[in-house]
Amino acid sequence: MTIVSVVRLGLDYGAAATKAVIALPGRDPTPLRFDGALTLPSAVLIEPGGDLVVGLAAWRRASEHPQRFVPAPARLAHLPTIDADTDVVPVVDLIAATLRRVATEAATHSGGPVDEVMLTVPAGWGPHRRDLLRRAAHTAGLPNAQLVPAPVAVAWHLLAHAPVADSPILVCDLGAGTTATVLRRRPGGFDILSTIEEPDAGGMAVDLAVLDAVTARARAAAPADQTTGGESPDEVSWYADLDQARTAKEALAHHTSVVVSLPHPLPAVSLTRPILADTAGLVLARAADTAHRTITAADLPTDSPLQVCCVGAGALLPGAVEALAQRLPAKPTVVDEPHHAAARGAVARPTETQTVAQPMQMPDGRDVAVAVGAAATAGAMTVLFLADTNTNTTGNGTIQFAPWGLLASAAVHITIAVITIALLMPWLAPGALPSTAGSRWRLPILLPAAAAAAGATVLAIATIITAVGHLPINTILAWTVLPVLPVAVGAAAAGLATRRDPPPPWRWLDRLRPPLIPLALGATALMVIHATGDATSLALPATLALPIGALLYAGAVVGLLTTTIVARLLFAVPIAPAALLLAVADAGAILAVGYAAAIATWWIIRAVNPPTSHETPP
Repeated sequence: MTIVSVVRLGLDYGAAATKAVIALPGRDPTPLRFDGALTLPSAVLIEPGGDLVVGLAAWRRASEHPQRFVPAPARLAHLPTIDADTDVVPVVDLIAATLRRVATEAATHSGGPVDEVMLTVPAGWGPHRRDLLRRAAHTAGLPNAQLVPAPVAVAWHLLAHAPVADSPILVCDLGAGTTATVLRRRPGGFDILSTIEEPDAGGMAVDLAVLDAVTARARAAAPADQTTGGESPDEVSWYADLDQARTAKEALAHHTSVVVSLPHPLPAVSLTRPILADTAGLVLARAADTAHRTITAADLPTDSPLQVCCVGAGALLPGAVEALAQRLPAKPTVVDEPHHAAARGAVARPTETQTVAQPMQMPDGRDVAVAVGAAATAGAMTVLFLADTNTNTTGNGTIQFAPWGLLASAAVHITIAVITIALLMPWLAPGALPSTAGSRWRLPILLPAAAAAAGATVLAIATIITAVGHLPINTILAWTVLPVLPVAVGAAAAGLATRRDPPPPWRWLDRLRPPLIPLALGATALMVIHATGDATSLALPATLALPIGALLYAGAVVGLLTTTIVARLLFAVPIAPAALLLAVADAGAILAVGYAAAIATWWIIRAVNPPTSHETPP
């Protein structure tokens, strides 16, 4: 049960129908009614004068102006405008018209404007369509609407009524189309593991199939002389007939049979649940296939338990649960009030300003190891650089010898440490995930900011090294700032790449985590190679240290640039001898620059080649 202290509106704007639940202070949430019904059709009719008619009125007048009727504006959200006969209408205005009707009903019910608006959005929608929905809500008089992924809202609805297990949840939303989403519980919320939308596997496709079925039955029952000649009824009043089919389909959720009236001269025919189940069979089979593919895309362990929940009007169709059960590993259950599950969950979800009691989530140990190891390596390399440079520097400040490779490597590892610390933010603040509405720490902001912070840190340390070692600033900057510049740019580009239509957010985090083993190999290789030529260091025999260092260096580079064993072996064959030759020639600086280039390439690969929803985390 959800009790709120402010007026909160949960709004589920669907392709075919819009549902809304309002919660008043101290009272249970209540679904809003529209013309006596619990759902408001999302259809919009554009009148010749430019006025917009919504809901049932739009359907009833669709046959008057079929070229001006838009049955599902949400499916046009990728377009800026549409042509309606002679008019050009912004899609945002069509969506806003329906939301405005909801706002009016909410204000009537509550006696004033609502304080908080929780607006559901399809899980697969990217920034462009999400922004359009926000602008539509603002235009409709619902400013500052918080977007909630619809399947996440359903999960909050489940959680409001009973504890939700930690096992993954498959939410099958059988609405105008079918959207299947796999969720995973985490402290403070839910992660989206995978989501697939199939527009032709839902209620709209069933409506068309029902219309075809009842028309065929009516033609078969009518005398032959009444079904020949002239225009067929469905060509004259197709939208009216489709509305009849849609209404009959919805009525069968509560009745065993209904009578469907068709235009003269066709007779009325009876539509029963068995006929509906047979008619919708192919559509439901596509819905089941969509759900099955979503589970596969989530890449769940084979022994992982799974909860399957069905929502949407299609969940009440005869045979819907049975069709899903044939393709899924767990028995589906229909959520109470499947029409309003998302809207109720949007009301139940904590807002951005609420504090959610949750245990501290421990960060991944690999991230901690990379951050600590990179920082410690940078410190050790900096100390060695200063020690060797001071030993081999004349009193007039002219550098006779300096291990520039160590300095460049130190700067690169400082950059890695700062960026990795930034990637720990999602565990310290769960709102960091890029798909979380209202997130304060988003990866498109976090990584570029971390890259800039890393550059500033390197610049500050370079200044300190210059002062401590009495070294020329220009040379120090050349060997610190320039090597890290491509690394920082690559990391920033990888962060900006997460603005695309998101694959599951934790996939980005896994994919953007700097790789522990290649970094450890690279740092060790450069330290070992340096140690062979420096009496103040760990003086290892060159005949042993240089080959070991070259092999470690090759392992680091191929680990950064390739993913398969075959590719790594092929690349290691030329890289290891080349690294050995450079080490023998005391060209550690070239090795350090190559190492920095490999790290920068690792980031750039992630910027131009985003993960897919079914990709296995590295």
